[in-house]
Amino acid sequence: MGRLLPNKNEVLKPTGIADFSKKAINKAVLTKTIGHPVTVYSVVSGLLGVVASVVFEPSLYILGIAISGLTLGASSWIINYFFRSDTFAERYIKELSSSIEKHKVELLKKVGKELRDFKKLNGIESYATQGAEQFIKIQSKFNSLKGVLTEKLDVKELTYGRYLAVAEQVYLSVLDNLTEIVTLLTSINAIDEDYIKRRKAELQVLKELAGADKEEMDTLLERHRLLKDQMERVNVILTRNEEAMTALDKTIASIALIKTVRGRASIDMETARKELEELARRANDYSI
Repeated sequence: MGRLLPNKNEVLKPTGIADFSKKAINKAVLTKTIGHPVTVYSVVSGLLGVVASVVFEPSLYILGIAISGLTLGASSWIINYFFRSDTFAERYIKELSSSIEKHKVELLKKVGKELRDFKKLNGIESYATQGAEQFIKIQSKFNSLKGVLTEKLDVKELTYGRYLAVAEQVYLSVLDNLTEIVTLLTSINAIDEDYIKRRKAELQVLKELAGADKEEMDTLLERHRLLKDQMERVNVILTRNEEAMTALDKTIASIALIKTVRGRASIDMETARKELEELARRANDYSI
């Protein structure tokens, strides 16, 4: 579980969809309202008054400070928690969304260029091409979902912020997978398959292998297995991304069909929200 409020100087991605759940939001609101300056300073002054009245001779002045401080602190918390909770919840969502945006910008700068560069290399160009296409498609799908949400919800509502944040979780999961693919393609590119095949062929034509030749054959076979394993891993991750994008398409279609009829819309949107959150959970699972 990630920290409730990321440091503004860090580039953090929330660790999971639970960061945007009602439970997490309520916890953040409680923490922020308890830590509100007016609440804290008032309660502290009230407690100091209580201590002073115990240590020193009680007086109406000291008791007045204690009672006033505690009353103001309690009133501040009650007002903030029960009547201004949406304001604090929106701040929480915006802070998490800000950290997501930083992470997203960082990935967008890095991943797209590297995938395009790998498209020029023999042997892995097909994987790089598919990854580059996914890089473009996931951006388009996220923008489509954002557009649908804008039509169905007020962008100022807390619900809109939660939906958008969940959608960004799916988006980032695919981008993170593409980052992993870049790493794998880098390792694959370092292994020269043509060289391995040529050396194996040269060793296989020998009538008898010396000890050093046998050792070389073993290392060549091991390197070739490593290459195949890495390529299979890339293939699996690309497939997981395709699954995530297909599920995202279904979610977009589901939300688009929601009719904004009074009463019914809230029920349908709640169903769509649960589906989107489930998609985000699955997308996080796709990150392997």
